[in-house]
Amino acid sequence: MREYEPEYHHLIEAYNHLIKVEGIDELIKPTLAKVQEVETKYLQGLDPTHELWKPTIKCKDNGQEYYFYCEHCKQEHHHCRENGPRVAHCRDGPYKKNGYILELE
Repeated sequence: MREYEPEYHHLIEAYNHLIKVEGIDELIKPTLAKVQEVETKYLQGLDPTHELWKPTIKCKDNGQEYYFYCEHCKQEHHHCRENGPRVAHCRDGPYKKNGYILELE
């Protein structure tokens, strides 16, 4: 376990709590962006065998959202237009547990 892993989990818990508060998006957007940046750097630095590891998926931008074709569930997944960690839309497969990190091509 990395020495800063507990701080990472604490940041994610705070992030998850804040995104549930209605109308707070605009007030905390800079803070959430920083948390997401820390999360992305942390997750990309993990060994693929680590329980929290997420793969980085290259995606495309259609002007409204990011999307990519999932090789595991054979469907296109659509997400908001930002690089970073996402919850997988797959019903099963390797992305279901931890999701993935989107990165624009």
